[in-house]
Amino acid sequence: MMTLTKPRRLPVFATLAVAILVVEGIVAHSAALSHTRLVPYAVLADLVLVLPLVFYALVLRPEKRALLEAAPVATTGSLVAAVLLARAPHLGPVVLWVGIAAEVAVFALLWQKLSAAARRFKTAGGIDDPLLRLEAIPERWLRIVGLELVVGYYALVGPRVRRTLAASEFSYTEKSGLGGLLFALGFVTVVEGLVVHFLLRQWRPAAGWVFSGLHAYTLVWLAAAYQAARLRPVVVTANSLVFRYSLLWTAEIPRAQLASVAPIKAMPDDKTVLRAAFGDEPKLLLTFSEPVAVKGLLGKQKQITQLALFVDAPERLLAALET
Repeated sequence: MMTLTKPRRLPVFATLAVAILVVEGIVAHSAALSHTRLVPYAVLADLVLVLPLVFYALVLRPEKRALLEAAPVATTGSLVAAVLLARAPHLGPVVLWVGIAAEVAVFALLWQKLSAAARRFKTAGGIDDPLLRLEAIPERWLRIVGLELVVGYYALVGPRVRRTLAASEFSYTEKSGLGGLLFALGFVTVVEGLVVHFLLRQWRPAAGWVFSGLHAYTLVWLAAAYQAARLRPVVVTANSLVFRYSLLWTAEIPRAQLASVAPIKAMPDDKTVLRAAFGDEPKLLLTFSEPVAVKGLLGKQKQITQLALFVDAPERLLAALET
């Protein structure tokens, strides 16, 4: 029996799904739909049973995933059935109850995913950083939702959190001018938002409010960026350099991979150099013996060979890395 590789499963399912939908569409527009009582039931069964089972067999089962994950396919099938079977009014109540059952299954799946994600986030051992805890959640869409919650946490709760830096932690917000830079960006955002809002309101009031909402969301991100920078310092441990820079970058780099660290004289012109400095020029250049992967938002990775870094106390960080 032929075994499909993972990248080919979804296209194969999509092809079969289109074929099923075309056939059911032809049947639904034929005379058989109204003249043969069992035909509408067959169309409904194909859309809400056969289609999800094909998805399970081709996509879910090889990955050892639960049948419940086919619920969105069943819901889509029930919606298509409601459209195609409009000419069979006697089947209306059945289609309605099938659709309700599919929606209940979707909500059950959503609850299961959210509960599992919450458990992984809570039990991510020894991690006091919400952004790092998100990496314990495998589903990308849940990490996106989680990121928005983390942004809200830093923007709204962050200002109330007070912490004293440990000897192994290095801040980068006190002398960098980051606060002033973000305040200036916020001020420009507010002014631009007000001007554009009043201009758009003369044309389309709804567009003006949507644009203002986007600007308000930008202000939340700017506030979160500052608080994340304050609460996510760079850390030096006995075996690694934990590089964290606001909401943007995170990496745990073994100190054995650190080839050299020195005060920076000129910014290297190389795409594999990461510039981690806000509101000021970087003070230290860290060179690695082999490429290092740093993680951006939502797990996006960048391979770097050097790190141009700003911290408030570069001499102390240099001494800590050289010991």
